[in-house]
Amino acid sequence: MCTPEPGESMNIRQVVKDCLGIPYKHGGRDENGLDCLGLVWYFYKRLGIDIPDGDGLTIEPDWYKKDPNRLKNALAKQGKPVPINELAILDLLYFEMIEGVITHLGVLVENDLFMHCLQDRPVGLDRLSRRFWSKKLAGARRFV
Repeated sequence: MCTPEPGESMNIRQVVKDCLGIPYKHGGRDENGLDCLGLVWYFYKRLGIDIPDGDGLTIEPDWYKKDPNRLKNALAKQGKPVPINELAILDLLYFEMIEGVITHLGVLVENDLFMHCLQDRPVGLDRLSRRFWSKKLAGARRFV
């Protein structure tokens, strides 16, 4: 995998292609393994967009049980909120996989296609219009 030089922007399609199939790894932040936060951080980094790769605290596998608002609060400090009916390519998507708790992230890479990774699954693509995902979508943030 190639990493861009400082100031060099990569093509979105190439970055998507390079990320697809990277295995899931809790806390992963490189091509050897990524979790959903690691994926969005790695994806944006490859495009020359800097976002935090965490909140400075250890991310335990059950972090959401101890602080259900942790990810939601961290997201509120990044980028700009985007109404769901105004999504654009490169928007960060966040999902309530557990009712009332934001626990999953992805990136919109085409009009109805987003990239993400789930525990025990490699980085892949899904349609946002699938009933499952459209019901779980809780919001979006824009960095560009």
